Amino acid sequence: MMRLIKPAAHVLLIFFSTLAINNAWAERVLLQNADSSVTVQEPFFCNTTIDLRIESDSPDIFNRDSVRMQALIDSTQAMLRYECPGVQGVRFSGFLRGLEKKVYSASANSSNLWKVSAKSTLGAKELEALDRQAESALNRQHTLATMQLDMSVDEVKQKVGNVFGTAPAYHHATGLMNLELGGCPRDYLDGNNFSDPSAEWVCLKAWFTDKRIATLYKLNYLQVVKGSMQDVQTTLIEKFGPPAKDIADGKSKTTKMVWSAESVGADNQAHNEEVEAKLTRIGDHIIVDMTLHDAESIERRGKVTESPERVQPGNPVRLKL
Repeated sequence: MMRLIKPAAHVLLIFFSTLAINNAWAERVLLQNADSSVTVQEPFFCNTTIDLRIESDSPDIFNRDSVRMQALIDSTQAMLRYECPGVQGVRFSGFLRGLEKKVYSASANSSNLWKVSAKSTLGAKELEALDRQAESALNRQHTLATMQLDMSVDEVKQKVGNVFGTAPAYHHATGLMNLELGGCPRDYLDGNNFSDPSAEWVCLKAWFTDKRIATLYKLNYLQVVKGSMQDVQTTLIEKFGPPAKDIADGKSKTTKMVWSAESVGADNQAHNEEVEAKLTRIGDHIIVDMTLHDAESIERRGKVTESPERVQPGNPVRLKL
């Protein structure tokens, strides 16, 4: 009799309470480490043999007689046997993250003390070639703090580290990446802690897709500088060119600038890519709150009707753009 697996209330809670459910492929993450994950089709049943999918950023794990693969399966089978005492074996397929071609096939069973038996695996050279293929060329138009939409988690981490000298925190379950430096308030996106901004603030938040290879689809980047509104506008125009929109609000002492560009995403579809900058003056400081994302299509939004006023040249300020 097949039994539907349900999250247990005790030991498995450590693993299953934070499981990421991938809606597109209806998969459940059973186990995850720094560069690999084990998933199972959702819902799945306590059969005697269970099929698993292993994805990894590292080709090395798919080498025959891989010690890391054995460790991954040892942990996975222990979890499965807790909920499914009758399970006797697992079959698993291996994929380099972001690619659909299967690179590894193996099995393990209780009669052989769960020793991994590789049925097929690609050679080292072919694995390396596929690994390079996974890093497809980007066709995006805008770059913000050296980052572009459709970059992978690892690419964004590296860029952030290069620009700010500090690695960001990435939360796989939520697909969010954060960096808060110089006293950046944790709820800065709510705009509640702007009464006394510091020129040391650097706040970054990045959203990633829930696809098999998580890619950047939205980036929010806030920094605080000393200078005039005109100086900041001059710096932004030098970086992005004349904006499609430039709207000043005298009451709130804010200015909104928007740059639009048609680009091709990793899905090979055309997108209306936007950089939005909201500039807010508080005392001697300017809060520069910027967002990079794909807007709605030009056809749905309609053409921009605002005629931006010409910004008088100012003195460029130091912004990490």
